[in-house]
Amino acid sequence: MRKKIDIETNQELAQFTIERSADSIIWHDCAANIKRVNEAACKLLGYPREELLGLTIQDINPSSNKKTWAKFWNRLRKDKVVQFEDSNLQKDGTTILTEVTANFIEFEGQEFAVGFSRDISERKRNEEERACALREIEKLKTELERWKDVAQKQGVDIKTKLALTDNISHWVIDYVKENKIDLLIVDYPKLSMEEITLFDDIINVIHHKSHCHLLTTKSS
Repeated sequence: MRKKIDIETNQELAQFTIERSADSIIWHDCAANIKRVNEAACKLLGYPREELLGLTIQDINPSSNKKTWAKFWNRLRKDKVVQFEDSNLQKDGTTILTEVTANFIEFEGQEFAVGFSRDISERKRNEEERACALREIEKLKTELERWKDVAQKQGVDIKTKLALTDNISHWVIDYVKENKIDLLIVDYPKLSMEEITLFDDIINVIHHKSHCHLLTTKSS
């Protein structure tokens, strides 16, 4: 009797943990029919539980079809655990990016998959914005190198590769405006106090005329 009570308690605890999990959990069979879901899955996809249980994986995954499903299932049966990134379609038509871990299980002679997933749309946006910013910085550095060469040919003394002088500030302003640069990184060279004052004036002119944010660094 005691053993039976312990088993029932453990089952209730497992069910409670699954329902309260922050990750979406979806059970489906080998034919892609959704058999069971937790509360997080309903919230993630925007469906009532009863409606979600009447759908297939193809209904919530726009990239899944009969051909890709057969390939996925064969891989899952072989590897037992498969991790991947995919897109899911919410009830309102919104597409979100998800990180999925699918597990293959056999229960009472039937094959199932349990998929744990979480929304990574915001993380992906942040990564893309960061990558875009880094590309713009590298592009700007290349342009500044070109301006440096031009300035040196005109007899202007450039002390560091990112140093800006009065002679080329207008090129920076034009470039920032044309390419809609939001952030300009400027490396201060080693200068005398008088030169630093002049340099600050130039940077302020660029800042006000180009209307972009400035991040300044100083060489040690």
